[in-house]
Amino acid sequence: GERACHAGEEGEKYLIDTLVFICKSGQWKLTTPEDAGVKCSKKNLNEEYITNGLRYACTDSGIVLLPYPALKLGLCTPKHNGALAEADTSDYYVCDSTQWRRANINDILGKCDTTMIGTMQEYKGTYYSCRYNKTWVQSLDIEVELGGCTDDLQDTTRRSSEGYHYICNQHNWLKYSQSEELGECKKSVEYNIGTYGPYRYICISGKWDALNSLDMLFGNCTDKAVGE
Repeated sequence: GERACHAGEEGEKYLIDTLVFICKSGQWKLTTPEDAGVKCSKKNLNEEYITNGLRYACTDSGIVLLPYPALKLGLCTPKHNGALAEADTSDYYVCDSTQWRRANINDILGKCDTTMIGTMQEYKGTYYSCRYNKTWVQSLDIEVELGGCTDDLQDTTRRSSEGYHYICNQHNWLKYSQSEELGECKKSVEYNIGTYGPYRYICISGKWDALNSLDMLFGNCTDKAVGE
């Protein structure tokens, strides 16, 4: 806190650990730009001064200590309108012409409008997707893996790391069902083996049966293999 100083010390300054103190009106106080002779006028309106690690600016009402977040980011003036700045590692602010406000996801990633639907953006290690309701939401794992389902990818297919196939439809990745992937199990493909994702199936008696570890080793135990 402030400490008393003697009348004979009025105006004297002392440097203590990079901070400059001045004896003013009987109290030791941190110096301000005014103590260094700064006077505000139209010429230096909005000009900023950093003294003792604090940020001041000249305004219509004289020199003022800027509040947070301007204390870190500087003044928000019309020429900075729309500017995005990071006050701390997790605090983003946007300048609305005269004052800083906490930034929202649209300020950071850009507006999620009809031209952006299906696109993805990354922010601080997390991916976000632009949805039909014109809002950014955290992307699904499959979107992060396959990428955004954008207009130019409509009706195209991609294969996931697990081996499943997906089709880009209406800006969403839709996984092929087992029947779509393997097709119909009919007489002409009896005993054929198909793959769905990481699993293998065999067509027997009109349906696809999953192959177990023994099937994989010896082949499927079918009518033809009885007694082997």
